[in-house]
Amino acid sequence: MISKKVISKALMVLFAVMAVSMPQVAANDSTERMNEQIVRNYLQTLPSLDMPSITKYLADDVVHTGLMPGMPPIKGREEFNTYWANMIKGVERQTIEIRRVKAMGSTVLAERIDTVWGDGEELTFHLTTLFVVKEGKIVEFREYMMPGGGMGM
Repeated sequence: MISKKVISKALMVLFAVMAVSMPQVAANDSTERMNEQIVRNYLQTLPSLDMPSITKYLADDVVHTGLMPGMPPIKGREEFNTYWANMIKGVERQTIEIRRVKAMGSTVLAERIDTVWGDGEELTFHLTTLFVVKEGKIVEFREYMMPGGGMGM
């Protein structure tokens, strides 16, 4: 039979380990909440179609892998700005329905539905995007079209 003294010492060790690890867990939770909020802010800014407001969330050396198969990654905030400024020409308005956002360390997954109106058309995209956030900026993001959630009218 295990003595009360052994159980008491084991519990003291367990509590000491928990006390040491708790600040790290709290720090991770805080970082994850911050990273989630950065991604939410970025996504909520997209419908403004205002490139300076949109790109302020991106690192200078951001890498964006887009929706088009075979399209090379967009590298850098300036290249992103140029590419997307051309893409949104003719867009009258855009809405984004954020379905869910979840951070795991520096990685943030976001599922959303984008609807774009322009040139007499309405296009809807169901997307999942993997973001990497470091030091308060989005450094990488990869967008994936959801099956059955392609361009719809």
